[in-house]
Amino acid sequence: MSAILDVYDYLRDTVGMTHTQIRECIACYFDGGLSVWGRSLNRRKAQIIKHSDSQTIIRQLKVIAHNRAYPRDKGLAILDAVWPDSEEQPLVEWILIVQVLSLIQVGMTDSDRQKLRQPVERVMRYEQQSAHEIWENRMVRAAIIIRKTWCF
Repeated sequence: MSAILDVYDYLRDTVGMTHTQIRECIACYFDGGLSVWGRSLNRRKAQIIKHSDSQTIIRQLKVIAHNRAYPRDKGLAILDAVWPDSEEQPLVEWILIVQVLSLIQVGMTDSDRQKLRQPVERVMRYEQQSAHEIWENRMVRAAIIIRKTWCF
């Protein structure tokens, strides 16, 4: 278990990957994938969300979204706040955006929930795609093997 968390911490702290990027790499490149890593990932995700900086971001995004009347406009407002320049990476990671969406969508119809989520899903897709680029370009697998943190 500690080896799993060591790899997670290395990918997050040293490589600079987001939780979603780490999850994508684990699903694709690690033996056992998410079935082996599931509990550890959920534990780390909860720690990230409970962090005081994360809570501040969630509150601020919630306020930004509540200033809009329609679900799609709320989603677009969140997207504009978290990803002002699409040439750069998003300022807020996907798991925090999901927390904001879960707070906002209370009482909405399924159709409205879908309209709310659709614009911001670009962040999730970006994180999933960029995970593979980071894995290949930074030779993450080799670095993990060299550190003897995880055996593939």
